[in-house]
Amino acid sequence: MGIPLRLPDFIGVGAPRCGTTWLAHILNQHPEIYMDPQFKEIHFFDNNFGRGVEWYARFFEGIPREIKCGEFTPSYIYPKDSFAKIHALNPETKLIVNLRDPVHRAFSHYMQRKRYIGGMDDFEKTVKMNVDHILDFGEYGKQLEEIYKLFSEEQVHIIIFEEMIRNPQKVIAKLLVFLGVSTLEIAVEKAPKNQMSTVRFVALKQLARGLRSLARKHHGFRKVFFRYLNGEVFIAWLREINSSNKRILKETLTPELESFLVTYYASDRVRLEQLLKKPLLDWHDSTHGQLAITP
Repeated sequence: MGIPLRLPDFIGVGAPRCGTTWLAHILNQHPEIYMDPQFKEIHFFDNNFGRGVEWYARFFEGIPREIKCGEFTPSYIYPKDSFAKIHALNPETKLIVNLRDPVHRAFSHYMQRKRYIGGMDDFEKTVKMNVDHILDFGEYGKQLEEIYKLFSEEQVHIIIFEEMIRNPQKVIAKLLVFLGVSTLEIAVEKAPKNQMSTVRFVALKQLARGLRSLARKHHGFRKVFFRYLNGEVFIAWLREINSSNKRILKETLTPELESFLVTYYASDRVRLEQLLKKPLLDWHDSTHGQLAITP
């Protein structure tokens, strides 16, 4: 009988633009938690499932059982078959779900995509055509229902972005209890934020992303590139010389488009608040100040 594969104890399943990068950096500071230092996002259950579980396990190889392993791939939140794949691989997996006001999330997601894909359509056209499923990622009620069909509520930890911004230490403390590790105060100021800025040359940006993608897919190249060729330093250097030191110019979210998004998410908002058993006071509300459910 072979040695059992080391698989993650917890997985952050999204949603994109909800603080998962910041949270992953926070957890990486904890001595009882391990996440791959190069790849917060492994993309096994959406883009690389065909590579097999042995490929996935290589990211956690050699980590002792007393250390909690994990990863954050925000795109797992959509499509829903990611949850079934996670459950089939290990039904005891704990899930972390980061949620943010879906109106703000959609706009932030659009700005990120615009940074990576030059010449992207304006936000109104992107939303109205649901480009890259940008609206689907914010249907949290529907997504959470799918999760609860497979995982118990005790296995799922919900983090509200706005609450995390307001009181990070309290949110982190609750998460550490959920993960079953020691509760200790982590220096939140050391965790970098996922900033959006412009680049000088698209080709250099694509080179950096291409090298990381190649390293993610091929264990041999990953080992050589990062361990022996100082790949992380090289990629950081590429990003530094390619940065224009200018923040990307943000578009304005018009009142009309804001109203459209609030209406679009209204029914899912009701569904989500019922699942969470609490009102989301920090979010846009189609009832203009009235809660979708009572506290």
